[in-house]
Amino acid sequence: MGRSPQPGRQGPGVQITRLLPAGRTESGDHKDPQVSLISTSFNSSVILILTKYYHADMGKVLESSLWRSSDFGTTYTKLTLQPGVTTVIDNFYICPANKRKIILVSSSLGDREQSLFLSTDEGTTFQKYPVPFLVETLLFHPKEEDKVLAYTKDSKLYVSSDLGKKWTLLQERVTKDHVFWAVSGVDDDPNLVHMEAQDLSGGYRYYTCLIHNCSAQPTHSTLPWPHRPRVPDRAG
Repeated sequence: MGRSPQPGRQGPGVQITRLLPAGRTESGDHKDPQVSLISTSFNSSVILILTKYYHADMGKVLESSLWRSSDFGTTYTKLTLQPGVTTVIDNFYICPANKRKIILVSSSLGDREQSLFLSTDEGTTFQKYPVPFLVETLLFHPKEEDKVLAYTKDSKLYVSSDLGKKWTLLQERVTKDHVFWAVSGVDDDPNLVHMEAQDLSGGYRYYTCLIHNCSAQPTHSTLPWPHRPRVPDRAG
């Protein structure tokens, strides 16, 4: 990779995004290189770097590469997720409860389908799983490492209890960024999910529901959306 980057002492899951000088493709289209640097944990020597070429006019990532260092950034190895197949990685997420668990979100060049690449060993190996929707963002449970929420590009909210292998629909017409897991010390059940969603009349309501029966009988309140601080665990 040429000169090795010097990440310094970054916190676990800290994202550093650098916009390199913009360029143009052979056809003259605008293309922005982006670099995301992730250190998985204070106690780990592993660093992951995702490089992406973002097409400004098309509003999508055209090319990406994932690099891994196991010696605090002295040397890097380019990871090949699918030999002989172009893999475009949109984002990747590190589990806050277990930094060894990582989810990559990958899109086809036509943006018609997505796949997830799951790792339980800090990116040493990945397994590919299809996903039946288009991911906008993922949100790991803060305490239970295999539970993940997925907010989709068509405003639906799904949940997985096995690190993204299988998904269950929780709610439709959900407001982006108005979703969070149960709050420790406030909510009794860690499987509770808070969200804001649009009802059938077109208004917005604050919902709370359990992940195992949310779509069947969601409970709701007319209270305004609670403004709770949330630290995102997204990377990429």
